[in-house]
Amino acid sequence: MTALTSVQTNFVESVLSLEPRIAAFDCDGTLWSGDAGEGFFSWELEHKLVPEAVARWARARYSDYKAGLVAEEVMCGEMVTMHRGLREEVVQQVCDKYFDASIAPDIFPEMRQLVQRLRERECDVWAVSSSNQWIIRSGMRSFGIPANRILAAEVAVENGIISDRLIRVPSGPGKSEALRSALTGPLDCAFGNAIWDREMLAMSTHPFAINPNPNLQEIAIALQCKDDVANLNLLSFLDLDLANHTADRRWNFDHGLVGFEFHHGLAFGNGRTRRNHQAHQIARVDVLTQFRKFEFASRF
Repeated sequence: MTALTSVQTNFVESVLSLEPRIAAFDCDGTLWSGDAGEGFFSWELEHKLVPEAVARWARARYSDYKAGLVAEEVMCGEMVTMHRGLREEVVQQVCDKYFDASIAPDIFPEMRQLVQRLRERECDVWAVSSSNQWIIRSGMRSFGIPANRILAAEVAVENGIISDRLIRVPSGPGKSEALRSALTGPLDCAFGNAIWDREMLAMSTHPFAINPNPNLQEIAIALQCKDDVANLNLLSFLDLDLANHTADRRWNFDHGLVGFEFHHGLAFGNGRTRRNHQAHQIARVDVLTQFRKFEFASRF
Protein backbone atom coordinates (compact mmCIF):
# COMPACT_ATOMS: atom_id res chain seq x y z
CA MET A 1 0.00 0.00 0.00
CA THR A 2 1.28 3.47 -0.92
CA ALA A 3 2.42 5.47 2.09
CA LEU A 4 0.42 8.65 2.57
CA THR A 5 1.81 12.08 3.28
CA SER A 6 0.92 13.71 6.57
CA VAL A 7 -1.58 15.96 4.81
CA GLN A 8 -3.26 13.02 3.08
CA THR A 9 -3.42 11.20 6.40
CA ASN A 10 -4.96 14.24 8.05
CA PHE A 11 -7.65 14.31 5.39
CA VAL A 12 -8.49 10.64 5.93
CA GLU A 13 -8.60 11.13 9.69
CA SER A 14 -10.78 14.25 9.36
CA VAL A 15 -13.40 12.25 7.44
CA LEU A 16 -13.22 9.34 9.87
CA SER A 17 -13.72 11.75 12.77
CA LEU A 18 -17.19 12.49 11.40
CA GLU A 19 -18.09 8.86 12.10
CA PRO A 20 -20.28 8.49 9.01
CA ARG A 21 -22.63 5.54 8.92
CA ILE A 22 -23.40 5.86 5.19
CA ALA A 23 -21.07 7.28 2.51
CA ALA A 24 -21.30 7.52 -1.27
CA PHE A 25 -18.46 7.99 -3.73
CA ASP A 26 -18.46 9.01 -7.36
CA CYS A 27 -15.76 7.04 -9.15
CA ASP A 28 -14.22 8.65 -12.26
CA GLY A 29 -12.10 11.62 -11.19
CA THR A 30 -12.95 11.06 -7.53
CA LEU A 31 -11.47 7.67 -6.67
CA TRP A 32 -9.02 7.68 -9.56
CA SER A 33 -7.73 10.03 -12.22
CA GLY A 34 -9.48 10.01 -15.56
CA ASP A 35 -12.71 8.52 -16.88
CA ALA A 36 -12.71 4.73 -16.89
CA GLY A 37 -16.01 4.54 -18.77
CA GLU A 38 -14.93 6.73 -21.67
CA GLY A 39 -11.50 5.11 -21.71
CA PHE A 40 -12.96 1.64 -21.97
CA PHE A 41 -15.40 2.83 -24.65
CA SER A 42 -12.50 3.95 -26.85
CA TRP A 43 -10.52 0.80 -26.07
CA GLU A 44 -13.34 -1.61 -26.91
CA LEU A 45 -14.03 0.08 -30.25
CA GLU A 46 -10.36 -0.10 -31.15
CA HIS A 47 -10.15 -3.77 -30.11
CA LYS A 48 -13.38 -4.75 -31.85
CA LEU A 49 -15.24 -6.03 -28.80
CA VAL A 50 -18.54 -5.04 -30.43
CA PRO A 51 -19.53 -5.70 -34.08
CA GLU A 52 -18.23 -3.22 -36.64
CA ALA A 53 -21.69 -1.87 -37.40
CA VAL A 54 -22.17 -1.07 -33.73
CA ALA A 55 -18.72 0.49 -33.55
CA ARG A 56 -19.45 2.78 -36.52
CA TRP A 57 -22.72 3.89 -34.94
CA ALA A 58 -21.05 4.40 -31.55
CA ARG A 59 -18.26 6.58 -32.97
CA ALA A 60 -20.75 8.80 -34.77
CA ARG A 61 -22.98 8.97 -31.72
CA TYR A 62 -20.07 9.89 -29.48
CA SER A 63 -19.08 12.69 -31.87
CA ASP A 64 -22.62 14.04 -31.60
CA TYR A 65 -22.38 13.81 -27.81
CA LYS A 66 -19.12 15.78 -27.75
CA ALA A 67 -20.79 18.39 -29.98
CA GLY A 68 -23.58 18.78 -27.44
CA LEU A 69 -26.21 17.05 -29.57
CA VAL A 70 -26.73 14.07 -27.24
CA ALA A 71 -27.52 14.42 -23.55
CA GLU A 72 -25.05 13.11 -20.97
CA GLU A 73 -27.41 10.54 -19.46
CA VAL A 74 -28.46 9.31 -22.93
CA MET A 75 -24.85 8.75 -23.99
CA CYS A 76 -24.02 7.02 -20.72
CA GLY A 77 -26.97 4.69 -21.18
CA GLU A 78 -26.05 3.89 -24.78
CA MET A 79 -22.48 3.08 -23.73
CA VAL A 80 -24.06 0.17 -21.85
CA THR A 81 -26.87 -0.90 -24.20
CA MET A 82 -24.41 -1.10 -27.11
CA HIS A 83 -23.23 -4.41 -25.61
CA ARG A 84 -26.58 -6.08 -26.34
CA GLY A 85 -26.11 -9.71 -27.33
CA LEU A 86 -22.66 -10.14 -25.79
CA ARG A 87 -21.95 -12.56 -22.97
CA GLU A 88 -21.59 -10.66 -19.73
CA GLU A 89 -18.66 -12.78 -18.53
CA VAL A 90 -16.67 -11.81 -21.63
CA VAL A 91 -17.32 -8.09 -21.16
CA GLN A 92 -16.47 -8.32 -17.46
CA GLN A 93 -13.19 -10.09 -18.18
CA VAL A 94 -12.03 -7.49 -20.67
CA CYS A 95 -13.10 -4.68 -18.32
CA ASP A 96 -11.01 -6.24 -15.56
CA LYS A 97 -7.98 -6.36 -17.83
CA TYR A 98 -8.48 -2.80 -19.08
CA PHE A 99 -8.94 -1.39 -15.59
CA ASP A 100 -5.88 -3.14 -14.18
CA ALA A 101 -3.68 -1.92 -17.01
CA SER A 102 -5.00 1.59 -17.62
CA ILE A 103 -6.84 2.90 -14.55
CA ALA A 104 -5.59 1.10 -11.44
CA PRO A 105 -2.16 2.83 -11.49
CA ASP A 106 -3.97 6.17 -11.11
CA ILE A 107 -6.10 5.31 -8.09
CA PHE A 108 -5.76 8.05 -5.48
CA PRO A 109 -4.11 6.30 -2.52
CA GLU A 110 -5.79 8.44 0.12
CA MET A 111 -9.20 7.69 -1.36
CA ARG A 112 -8.49 3.95 -1.41
CA GLN A 113 -7.37 4.06 2.20
CA LEU A 114 -10.36 6.19 3.19
CA VAL A 115 -12.83 3.74 1.64
CA GLN A 116 -11.12 0.75 3.20
CA ARG A 117 -11.03 2.30 6.66
CA LEU A 118 -14.65 3.40 6.43
CA ARG A 119 -15.64 -0.16 5.60
CA GLU A 120 -13.54 -1.47 8.50
CA ARG A 121 -15.64 0.77 10.73
CA GLU A 122 -18.79 -0.77 9.29
CA CYS A 123 -19.75 2.34 7.34
CA ASP A 124 -22.16 1.46 4.53
CA VAL A 125 -20.10 2.57 1.51
CA TRP A 126 -21.64 2.97 -1.95
CA ALA A 127 -20.04 3.57 -5.36
CA VAL A 128 -22.20 5.67 -7.69
CA SER A 129 -21.21 6.19 -11.32
CA SER A 130 -22.65 6.84 -14.77
CA SER A 131 -19.95 4.59 -16.25
CA ASN A 132 -20.95 1.06 -17.22
CA GLN A 133 -21.58 -1.53 -14.54
CA TRP A 134 -18.72 -3.80 -15.59
CA ILE A 135 -15.90 -1.25 -15.47
CA ILE A 136 -17.08 -0.01 -12.07
CA ARG A 137 -17.19 -3.57 -10.75
CA SER A 138 -13.62 -3.92 -11.99
CA GLY A 139 -12.60 -0.80 -10.12
CA MET A 140 -14.33 -1.72 -6.89
CA ARG A 141 -12.12 -4.79 -6.51
CA SER A 142 -9.40 -2.32 -5.44
CA PHE A 143 -11.67 -0.77 -2.81
CA GLY A 144 -13.46 -3.80 -1.42
CA ILE A 145 -16.90 -2.47 -2.36
CA PRO A 146 -19.18 -5.41 -3.24
CA ALA A 147 -21.42 -5.56 -6.28
CA ASN A 148 -24.55 -4.96 -4.19
CA ARG A 149 -23.15 -1.56 -3.19
CA ILE A 150 -22.55 -0.38 -6.76
CA LEU A 151 -25.01 1.94 -8.48
CA ALA A 152 -23.68 2.26 -12.03
CA ALA A 153 -25.16 2.55 -15.51
CA GLU A 154 -26.74 -0.87 -15.77
CA VAL A 155 -28.79 -3.05 -18.10
CA ALA A 156 -30.58 -6.29 -17.43
CA VAL A 157 -28.68 -9.51 -18.11
CA GLU A 158 -30.74 -12.54 -19.13
CA ASN A 159 -29.22 -16.04 -19.04
CA GLY A 160 -25.76 -14.50 -19.11
CA ILE A 161 -26.53 -12.38 -22.21
CA ILE A 162 -26.55 -8.59 -22.03
CA SER A 163 -29.84 -6.98 -23.03
CA ASP A 164 -30.60 -3.39 -24.03
CA ARG A 165 -33.11 -2.91 -21.19
CA LEU A 166 -31.80 -0.12 -19.02
CA ILE A 167 -32.14 -0.43 -15.25
CA ARG A 168 -30.56 2.90 -14.30
CA VAL A 169 -28.24 5.66 -15.46
CA PRO A 170 -26.93 7.45 -12.35
CA SER A 171 -25.95 10.81 -13.79
CA GLY A 172 -26.93 14.17 -12.33
CA PRO A 173 -30.32 13.78 -10.59
CA GLY A 174 -30.09 10.07 -11.38
CA LYS A 175 -27.39 9.67 -8.75
CA SER A 176 -29.49 11.02 -5.90
CA GLU A 177 -32.52 9.11 -7.18
CA ALA A 178 -30.56 5.84 -7.22
CA LEU A 179 -29.27 6.46 -3.72
CA ARG A 180 -32.69 7.34 -2.33
CA SER A 181 -34.08 4.09 -3.71
CA ALA A 182 -31.25 2.07 -2.17
CA LEU A 183 -30.36 3.66 1.16
CA THR A 184 -31.96 2.76 4.46
CA GLY A 185 -30.86 5.95 6.24
CA PRO A 186 -29.55 9.46 5.65
CA LEU A 187 -26.42 9.97 3.56
CA ASP A 188 -23.72 11.26 5.90
CA CYS A 189 -20.85 11.87 3.44
CA ALA A 190 -20.68 12.15 -0.33
CA PHE A 191 -17.66 12.61 -2.58
CA GLY A 192 -17.72 13.86 -6.18
CA ASN A 193 -15.80 15.93 -8.69
CA ALA A 194 -18.19 17.20 -11.37
CA ILE A 195 -21.44 18.99 -12.07
CA TRP A 196 -23.06 15.57 -12.51
CA ASP A 197 -22.46 14.90 -8.79
CA ARG A 198 -24.16 18.01 -7.43
CA GLU A 199 -27.50 16.42 -6.50
CA MET A 200 -25.75 13.55 -4.75
CA LEU A 201 -23.52 15.97 -2.86
CA ALA A 202 -26.49 18.14 -1.99
CA MET A 203 -28.34 15.30 -0.29
CA SER A 204 -25.45 14.52 2.07
CA THR A 205 -24.71 16.02 5.46
CA HIS A 206 -21.02 16.40 4.60
CA PRO A 207 -20.33 16.91 0.85
CA PHE A 208 -16.74 16.72 -0.41
CA ALA A 209 -15.69 18.08 -3.83
CA ILE A 210 -12.65 16.10 -4.94
CA ASN A 211 -10.57 17.49 -7.79
CA PRO A 212 -13.46 19.70 -8.90
CA ASN A 213 -13.71 19.92 -12.68
CA PRO A 214 -14.07 23.28 -14.42
CA ASN A 215 -17.72 22.55 -15.12
CA LEU A 216 -18.39 22.58 -11.38
CA GLN A 217 -17.72 26.32 -11.58
CA GLU A 218 -20.96 26.78 -13.50
CA ILE A 219 -23.08 26.20 -10.40
CA ALA A 220 -21.21 28.07 -7.78
CA ILE A 221 -20.37 30.88 -5.47
CA ALA A 222 -17.24 33.01 -5.67
CA LEU A 223 -14.10 32.33 -3.72
CA GLN A 224 -14.00 34.02 -0.33
CA CYS A 225 -17.79 33.98 0.05
CA LYS A 226 -18.60 33.63 3.73
CA ASP A 227 -22.37 34.10 3.79
CA ASP A 228 -24.57 32.30 6.30
CA VAL A 229 -21.72 30.74 8.28
CA ALA A 230 -24.28 29.52 10.82
CA ASN A 231 -25.37 26.93 8.28
CA LEU A 232 -21.82 25.78 7.67
CA ASN A 233 -21.37 22.22 6.46
CA LEU A 234 -18.17 20.48 5.56
CA LEU A 235 -16.88 20.98 2.05
CA SER A 236 -13.30 19.98 1.34
CA PHE A 237 -11.44 20.66 -1.87
CA LEU A 238 -8.70 18.23 -2.77
CA ASP A 239 -6.24 18.90 -5.53
CA LEU A 240 -4.86 15.38 -5.73
CA ASP A 241 -2.56 16.19 -8.63
CA LEU A 242 -0.52 19.21 -7.66
CA ALA A 243 0.71 18.56 -4.15
CA ASN A 244 4.00 16.87 -4.95
CA HIS A 245 5.19 19.58 -7.32
CA THR A 246 7.08 22.30 -5.52
CA ALA A 247 5.71 25.26 -7.45
CA ASP A 248 2.17 23.96 -7.25
CA ARG A 249 2.52 23.21 -3.57
CA ARG A 250 3.59 26.80 -2.98
CA TRP A 251 0.64 27.99 -5.02
CA ASN A 252 -1.80 25.75 -3.15
CA PHE A 253 -0.75 26.71 0.30
CA ASP A 254 0.06 30.37 -0.29
CA HIS A 255 -2.63 31.35 -2.76
CA GLY A 256 -5.06 28.45 -2.91
CA LEU A 257 -8.49 27.66 -1.73
CA VAL A 258 -9.03 26.22 1.71
CA GLY A 259 -12.41 24.69 2.47
CA PHE A 260 -12.99 23.63 6.04
CA GLU A 261 -15.33 22.95 8.89
CA PHE A 262 -14.29 24.36 12.24
CA HIS A 263 -10.93 25.19 10.66
CA HIS A 264 -9.99 21.65 9.80
CA GLY A 265 -7.68 21.92 6.80
CA LEU A 266 -7.61 21.04 3.20
CA ALA A 267 -5.91 17.85 2.04
CA PHE A 268 -3.79 17.54 -1.06
CA GLY A 269 -2.52 14.32 -2.50
CA ASN A 270 -1.07 12.37 -5.35
CA GLY A 271 1.10 14.50 -7.60
CA ARG A 272 1.80 11.81 -10.15
CA THR A 273 -1.72 11.59 -11.50
CA ARG A 274 -2.74 13.24 -14.74
CA ARG A 275 -5.59 15.75 -14.72
CA ASN A 276 -6.79 18.24 -17.25
CA HIS A 277 -7.25 21.27 -15.03
CA GLN A 278 -4.68 23.85 -14.03
CA ALA A 279 -3.92 25.74 -10.84
CA HIS A 280 -5.75 28.88 -11.95
CA GLN A 281 -8.88 26.80 -12.44
CA ILE A 282 -8.66 25.48 -8.90
CA ALA A 283 -8.04 29.02 -7.62
CA ARG A 284 -11.38 30.26 -8.86
CA VAL A 285 -13.40 27.12 -8.25
CA ASP A 286 -17.05 27.91 -7.62
CA VAL A 287 -19.05 25.40 -5.71
CA LEU A 288 -22.58 24.38 -5.14
CA THR A 289 -24.90 27.27 -4.48
CA GLN A 290 -27.58 24.62 -4.08
CA PHE A 291 -25.69 23.02 -1.22
CA ARG A 292 -26.81 25.52 1.41
CA LYS A 293 -23.81 27.74 2.30
CA PHE A 294 -20.19 26.95 3.01
CA GLU A 295 -17.24 28.81 4.44
CA PHE A 296 -14.25 29.46 2.25
CA ALA A 297 -10.97 31.22 2.76
CA SER A 298 -8.14 31.99 0.39
CA ARG A 299 -4.64 32.33 1.71
CA PHE A 300 -3.27 35.42 -0.03
